[in-house]
Amino acid sequence: MITGKKIPRLFLIFLLLTVTNAWGQDHAATPSVPVSPIEAQTTITVEPAITAPNALEQDNTAAAPSAPATPIEAQPPIVVEPTITAPNTLEQDNTAVTPPVPATPIEAQTTITVEPAITAPNALEQDNTAATPSVPATPIESQAPIIVEPAISAKPVGIHVFAVGDIMIGTTFPEDILPPNDGLSYFDSVLPLFKGSDILFGNLEGTLTEGGRSPKCGDYKPGPGVKPCYAFRSPPRYAKLLRKAGFDALGVANNHTLDFGMEGMENTIVALDNAGIQPVGGRRVALFRVHDKRIAVAGFSYSTVTPYVYSMLDIPKAAEIVSRLKAKNDIVIVSFHGGAEGSAALVVRDATEEFLGENRGNSVRFARTVIDAGADLVLGHGPHVPRAIEIYRGKLIAYSLGNFAVYSMFNIKGPSGQGYVLQATLSAETGDILSFRTPSTVLLHPGIPVIDNKGNAKALLKKLSEDFLAEEPDAESRREILLKTWK
Repeated sequence: MITGKKIPRLFLIFLLLTVTNAWGQDHAATPSVPVSPIEAQTTITVEPAITAPNALEQDNTAAAPSAPATPIEAQPPIVVEPTITAPNTLEQDNTAVTPPVPATPIEAQTTITVEPAITAPNALEQDNTAATPSVPATPIESQAPIIVEPAISAKPVGIHVFAVGDIMIGTTFPEDILPPNDGLSYFDSVLPLFKGSDILFGNLEGTLTEGGRSPKCGDYKPGPGVKPCYAFRSPPRYAKLLRKAGFDALGVANNHTLDFGMEGMENTIVALDNAGIQPVGGRRVALFRVHDKRIAVAGFSYSTVTPYVYSMLDIPKAAEIVSRLKAKNDIVIVSFHGGAEGSAALVVRDATEEFLGENRGNSVRFARTVIDAGADLVLGHGPHVPRAIEIYRGKLIAYSLGNFAVYSMFNIKGPSGQGYVLQATLSAETGDILSFRTPSTVLLHPGIPVIDNKGNAKALLKKLSEDFLAEEPDAESRREILLKTWK
């Protein structure tokens, strides 16, 4: 039986046990209680990454999914700013050299912004892992060599057309008058002036044939009191000398290719064809392909019309012929044989010329008209002296190339012995003249061509050209263009 004295004692024991149990629960060991991930993460601070360049190499997988991504500010060692201003910096090696460390987790990669990759289409093909701080990002200036501007500003592609005037290497009529060594070294002195040509043209002032009778000279025999008759007949084998010198095309539309009739003309055509030289005249239009451009060379003359001579006297017809050629070719070159002859014919004018009672045509009107019709270069010969050069609507006209290589039978005194090599560079796209040179030549007795280092023909050409342009209404501007193009 519990007495009144025992009740207070039991109450005290109960109170003591209750307090003791409560204290034990508050101070029990924590292993049975799971640690909050957030509290655990707070113990793994990202501050060391601020001073440790390889912070991304640490194991940061302990972070709970709810933990915020590491801020960009925590990444100073991984300098991203240079890549923002250099679109191609992702092409550089940005890795921190730590081969054993596994690939950076996606969460850590979010701190390396991928915005630069937006401006670098091929960035995913590059190695864009963390860069070693000691290797600075390549500045934009280093990319300058990878620029196509040089190709944009490159000079236009040029077609190099070289041309000379009258050529007659020697004749067997009325007797043999041939150059030394049968002409084998006849062109040797001037060969350097032919280097660099895509097309080399000259005017063949005579025939390449054996025997035959000359319709204009008949049974002519030279002698005292006998009026000279000039008919030129060179051996057909000389065609090979012309090819060896470098000629690609030779004009046959002139007043001497009929010196031995149509038979002599036909023999000349055959000799040139066999030597690999294209005849130029009438229906024989020389065709070339240079820089993938089709080039046609057509021949006109004041002389008798034949299948190998287009007339320069019928200017409207000439324009039609050139227009048709232009429709099928990229570049059209016109050769013409016209104008008066000799030192009295140095000056060319926009007027019809006569010589020895023959109509020699209006060279200026003819040349400008064929350019209007589509010609890109006009080459004149026939006067046996140099004449003016002009640039008309961007195209070059040489009114007379003079005597270049004529042996024994020609007057070679004064300007009649002065020639030049026209070295013209045409635009492959437009046919316009880009530049030209006129190195001088001179004929040594009895007609051997050599380089004239004094430049007499060039000096004469410049004076004649400036005088010719002085009569034009836009003389000053045209003179400026001519001299700027003339090298």
